[in-house]
Amino acid sequence: MTILKNTEIITKLLQQVMCDSSLYKPSEFFSLNNKKILISIIRDLTKESYQKIGEHFNKTWFAVYKAHKDTKEKNTQVYQRILAKIKKLYENTNK
Repeated sequence: MTILKNTEIITKLLQQVMCDSSLYKPSEFFSLNNKKILISIIRDLTKESYQKIGEHFNKTWFAVYKAHKDTKEKNTQVYQRILAKIKKLYENTNK
C-alpha cells in the first residue's frame, strides 16, 4: 500500500479516535498537536522512513523525526492509548 493511501486511512481513523473523549482528559485535548500525532502514528504503523513521510508532508526528515520524538515524549500515555485504538481499527481495515 502506498504512503498516500495509508495516510488517508490513518487520517480518517485518527478523526474517529479523537472524537472518543474517553482516551484523554478534557484538559489534555488542547495540548495535543494533531499533526504531530498523525505523523507519529503513520511512522509507527507503516514503519516508513522519516524521509518518505517528510516528502509526503513537504517537511524535512528531521522535522518528521522531531515531531515523532516530541509526541512520544510529551504525550506518552495519551499517545499510547490513541495508537492502540488506531492499531485495532487499522488492522481491521487491512483484512
